[in-house]
Amino acid sequence: METALGRFVSARRYAAGVGWVIGYIALWLAVEIGSALLGQLAGHDLKALAPAVQGILEIAGVLALTWAFRTKGNKADLPSLGMVRPRWTWLIVGLIAGALGILVVCGVEYTLGWLHPLAIQLGPRSGVPRILFMLAVFIPSIGVGFTEELAFRGYAFQTLAERGPIWVAALVSTLLWAGLHFTLGGFGISFVLSVTAMGIVFVILRLLSGSLWLPIGFHAAWDFTQTYVMGVATTGSGPHDPALLPVSQTGPALWVGSAPSIEGGMLYLILMLLILAGLVIFMRASGRRLSRRAA
Repeated sequence: METALGRFVSARRYAAGVGWVIGYIALWLAVEIGSALLGQLAGHDLKALAPAVQGILEIAGVLALTWAFRTKGNKADLPSLGMVRPRWTWLIVGLIAGALGILVVCGVEYTLGWLHPLAIQLGPRSGVPRILFMLAVFIPSIGVGFTEELAFRGYAFQTLAERGPIWVAALVSTLLWAGLHFTLGGFGISFVLSVTAMGIVFVILRLLSGSLWLPIGFHAAWDFTQTYVMGVATTGSGPHDPALLPVSQTGPALWVGSAPSIEGGMLYLILMLLILAGLVIFMRASGRRLSRRAA
């Protein structure tokens, strides 16, 4: 009787956690859409600085939403989500790793003759110097990394992990994250597989480092490099390509993906699987175990 009662209570608690996650993701989407719309409105006056406005609004809105759900709704704290005080070393390491990930794949494509760099764009963009434009668009890249990691590797993962198996929490939160990209061109099974592997990598990075700052940095630099540095996510944009180094791709979509969902390419899936394998080997060699909570 006690076992059956315990299972019933656990099932109810897990169902409640799922409800919290669904409600949170719905409001998170509203914040994302609202910040994007306000950023577009700001574009009429601020032009190239509009992305920075969007990024700031996005970070502020999602942070406030997460604080309300976690502290007022779940009666817990933000540090337990991995949102500890800024760990600048982990953030910098993540930024370097994310940028290198894209550059490695681009290097492989170039070696195979699948990637063709075009003329580097050093001139003004949207009426402002290129350096100012790059700084402005870096802010929304940080915004995407911060808000998506806080939402999925933070709130969604932690809420489910506190109520059930950690691997289920990692998989479900990652599939939710991958599924929300369905509106992107090139979205498909290969994209979901690659992004799922990436999501698991982000969960492990969060738990190994004790904070979200490492995956935030990785995520932000990954997006920034593919869109605004190398241009692999904006291939085919022609004169409207915002990248510093626009490229053209002739490789098979099976391997290089298709913009903007380049992660659907097998090269990106292989990279994520190699990183995942490396993390597993590291954990076994060092005797580390994953914890549900931040350090």
